[in-house]
Amino acid sequence: MKSQRIDQIVNRRIMLWMGSVAIIVLLISIGTMVNLFHSTDHDEVATEINDVHLLLESEKRLLEGALLLGGDESYDFTQAPGTVFEADELTEIHRSLAIHFTVIMAAPNHVLLATESSADNIGETLPVLTNKALLPILNTLPEWQTGFSPGKIATSFYMVGDRPTMITLTGLRDEADDDSNEQVMVIMGRFIDGEYLAWLEQITGSRIQLSSIQSEHEQSFNGLVEVLTSQALVHSTGQNIWLQVGRSFDWKPRLLQLFFILLAIVSVLTLGSWAVQRSLRHLVVSRIEKFSALARTSDAGDNIMYWPNEGKTELDDLAGAFNNVVKRLNNSKLNLQHQAETDYLTGLNNRHALETRLNQMVGESCKPSLLLMDLDGFKLINDSLGHAAGDYLLQQVALRLCDSMRHNDAIFRIGGDEFVAIFPHTDTSLASALAKRLLQSLEEPILYQDHTLKVSASIGIAQWQDNISGSELMRFADLAMYAAKHDGKARIRCFEEKMNIGIREQFCFEQAFRKALAERRIEAWFQPILDTQTNVIIAVELLARWQHQGQMIAPLTFIRLAEELGLIANLSELLLEQGLTELAQLRRQIPELKLHINISALQFTDHMLAHKILAHIRKHQLPSSAIVIELTETALLRYPEQVDDILKVFDNAHVCMQLDNFGTGYSSISHLNSLPFDAIKLDRSFVEKLNHADTSLTKAIYDLAHNLGLNLVAEGVENNIEYTSLKEIGYQHMQGYLFAKPMDIDKLHPWISAYLQPNNTELTSTKTSFSSTKPSAPLQTS
Repeated sequence: MKSQRIDQIVNRRIMLWMGSVAIIVLLISIGTMVNLFHSTDHDEVATEINDVHLLLESEKRLLEGALLLGGDESYDFTQAPGTVFEADELTEIHRSLAIHFTVIMAAPNHVLLATESSADNIGETLPVLTNKALLPILNTLPEWQTGFSPGKIATSFYMVGDRPTMITLTGLRDEADDDSNEQVMVIMGRFIDGEYLAWLEQITGSRIQLSSIQSEHEQSFNGLVEVLTSQALVHSTGQNIWLQVGRSFDWKPRLLQLFFILLAIVSVLTLGSWAVQRSLRHLVVSRIEKFSALARTSDAGDNIMYWPNEGKTELDDLAGAFNNVVKRLNNSKLNLQHQAETDYLTGLNNRHALETRLNQMVGESCKPSLLLMDLDGFKLINDSLGHAAGDYLLQQVALRLCDSMRHNDAIFRIGGDEFVAIFPHTDTSLASALAKRLLQSLEEPILYQDHTLKVSASIGIAQWQDNISGSELMRFADLAMYAAKHDGKARIRCFEEKMNIGIREQFCFEQAFRKALAERRIEAWFQPILDTQTNVIIAVELLARWQHQGQMIAPLTFIRLAEELGLIANLSELLLEQGLTELAQLRRQIPELKLHINISALQFTDHMLAHKILAHIRKHQLPSSAIVIELTETALLRYPEQVDDILKVFDNAHVCMQLDNFGTGYSSISHLNSLPFDAIKLDRSFVEKLNHADTSLTKAIYDLAHNLGLNLVAEGVENNIEYTSLKEIGYQHMQGYLFAKPMDIDKLHPWISAYLQPNNTELTSTKTSFSSTKPSAPLQTS
């Protein structure tokens, strides 16, 4: 029963297919024959239009010959325009060569002669030009712009009003005078319409027309088909002028021939359909039934069954090809799944794989700990050395993280410089120990070309809790990571509930800082530096202060925030602009006054840093010697190559450089020998020891600077004990709250004026004029 139904379906489809084939063959045959007839007609018309085109070319040469015949007389006329022109010869040329007009022009709108001939105005005198549409075209001929030379002839087609016109022109010049620049153009033309066009149609036997509009069509009437085709004239300028040729063809014999051909095709197809139906069942249908049965039993999309292959017919080849496709499809599915869950750069699992893994682990209640790690300072390395360096750094970090992981741990890169690790069946204490191991793996510098890359990371850890999702676990770890960054980077923090509140406060604080920076509400403050031997103010240090919600924000707080947000360069530029503006005013009172500018370590990733600062100095018309650059040893350790290049630029520009917070690092002496420092600044931590009569380190640093030929500045001097001890050792330049606290420019001007008064030159009167209350810590500005 099933076989009989399939046979019926096959028979109907074969009949339908054969009928469709018959219709298609008939349509193709009809179309082919009709197209052949049309193609033949168009080829014949195209041949005729080429003949007409050649005829026009011949007429063009005759017109150019006429122009040469009248050239001498035209030149004589231009040399003596007041004389009577040889009308009889020019009239003869017009009559014999069917020329309709001659115009001689010295320039656009400068007509020396304009004459037009017709059947009723040929006489002894030359008739005037009556076609008003001709002169505007002659005035705009392209030869006026491109130039023309004597003896050179140009012929083009134009539409003068609605009349197609062949225009030939040449230039005239006195051959005896080669140095003459005077040129005159003689123009002759012929209208291609009326009797002249009828003459062309009589010669070719076709309907001819010249028009500015292209027209190609076919139309049928009374068994005749008229074909009209167009061809652009090659020598037309300004606008396209189309040569149109039309001809009629008789289709009645053709249609009769087409009928007999179609009748033969239908007969052949009808006889062949029966044979095809018989053989198709035996060779094809039975195999297709088997394939169809297998297709119905296969799972939709998951398990595709292989087709049997006997290796005898083309259907077996099809089955083999299908089986190969199924095999490649299965392999592609596995590859796509791998690519969808793998980070292309590091080879680690990606965010999609993380989400899948979190959902599985949370569903299994394995209580994992999740670690979220963000690299510190990666953006600056990526921006300063390029994306290739950033990619290499990420790859090396990924390798080190993998080496530090346990067998059951999983690590992911979820984008940028963020990595996630999942520790199954691990509490926060063990996760913290594993996190420390990850940080230790990053301590070794990474070498990239000629650069030494040092990178740290901030890590947040969150422990899975009941009734939370994978996305919530990620958010908790993210909050902990930002808390680690806020603590000073290269830190590890575990999630605490209070972080939910703290992150909102941090966000508001960041937005307030961005707004204050954009509105230029971060102010430049100054703290004087004195020469205690001469009681001269030698410099002021540029500091920054920000008042937010009625309170002064600690400079280290918002400077660190500016570095995290990538705004340290903006903050530096704002303070530098304010500081240099005020320095230009202060040097009117103290001509040799210098401005100490602190540079953040992160700014040394900008290779143009020195050039930008020097440009600001030149903008305020200050000498480069008026600036002292202060930098801490942090910059020397983090970006040694960049610091060396930038300090060389400063040194070549004769800018003084000072090592700030000297003695708090690990390799200050080596830096003093290798870098062009002019002075060092004794850190407050050494000055404070003087209160306990501990002068050993202070003396050692003094002797070191003296032997190296470096100046010394003692900062943080707050009382007479410290001041007296420093004086006894030999320190001359000092800075601190004993002399003056940081102040804005409105307070600095009166302080300088009071200090410069003769009765206020003693150090004791200077220090007692101010409160000894210690304000917030000075800014390490940029």
